Amino acid sequence: MRIRWWVLGVAVLSLAACHGGGTDDAASSTTSGTASTTAPSTAAPSTAAPAAADSCATFAGSITALLSVGATAPASLTDAAAGADGCLDRVTFTLRSLGPGTAPPPGYLVGYQNPATDPFVDGDPPEPISLPGQAFLVVRITPAFSVDPLAEGQPATYTGNLALDYGDHHHLQIVRRLPDAPNTVVWVIGLDSLRPFRVDRSDDPREPGVVRVSVLIG
Repeated sequence: MRIRWWVLGVAVLSLAACHGGGTDDAASSTTSGTASTTAPSTAAPSTAAPAAADSCATFAGSITALLSVGATAPASLTDAAAGADGCLDRVTFTLRSLGPGTAPPPGYLVGYQNPATDPFVDGDPPEPISLPGQAFLVVRITPAFSVDPLAEGQPATYTGNLALDYGDHHHLQIVRRLPDAPNTVVWVIGLDSLRPFRVDRSDDPREPGVVRVSVLIG
């Protein structure tokens, strides 16, 4: 019990951290629910490939890391889905707030990682893993968990596949869950090349306490 409340305490302390919601380069979200903004991060992009031509004529995206801004509160991952959305690929993570209905959602950091210099690892003990793709977007959602830290035994809240199934798509090579970091849910999106992307975060007025973080790839 003491450990469970300590984990939640750490997450709640992140309430005022600058990880709020958003889209690329301070543009307003176009999804329903809460509109928000994103600041470019100083994290370096992967050098795996140059940016490919945008297949969506009206899509404005970034190839540098995007960090959400604003207050955050902890949530648990409940679902993940991927596939084509018009001329874009969309990967969406659904989370349920661990706080009251008016609590802000968790934040995110999304950016390219070069496995040649910073390899992906999994397993116990952790070992480097090889993933398909030529460029890799890493999605970090925080404060967030794949379990319910308030429930006895901390049961898993995400019970889906390690790697997502998807049908129609444009650039996706793999969408895979990585081990959670402290207070952070981590996924990697393998792509056919370095692609521009945007991040949208929105709540759903039909489902109080539910928030979705979507990565759109052009």
